[in-house]
Amino acid sequence: GSSFRGGVARRSGNWRNGVSGSGRRFTGVTSGSWNSWRKIAEGCWGIVHFGLIENFARGMAVKRGEKLETYTVRIPGDADERLHDQSSSFLGKLIDRKTEESFVYNFRNSRMGRNPDRIYPGQEIVIIHFEPEELISIYKHFATG
Repeated sequence: GSSFRGGVARRSGNWRNGVSGSGRRFTGVTSGSWNSWRKIAEGCWGIVHFGLIENFARGMAVKRGEKLETYTVRIPGDADERLHDQSSSFLGKLIDRKTEESFVYNFRNSRMGRNPDRIYPGQEIVIIHFEPEELISIYKHFATG
């Protein structure tokens, strides 16, 4: 089967690469200044949105079978906004689905939850799983768009 190893965690105001124990992508917030990030107002949505933008800007390593490839593409900051006809954008639909599928782990309470609207900076990690094919579809959408 396919596996993907990589992700980002926000610690002390800096992004860093990370790998969860199961090989699933994780995006988390554990501490740091949020003043310069739009994420604080957007909760889980903003974490996923900016995690994708920054990871693809640096190069997203995706492993399929034994093959590891790096995909780099610029994702516009407004790519998650509604289209002119008010329909949902490609990235907006994907982020909406991913936030609904997310898990939130609270360190303080040692509890796992599924409410992406209740994230407390410095206390929680948001866990989002992406299949390699999903990451490649994001790359293809913005590389050809």
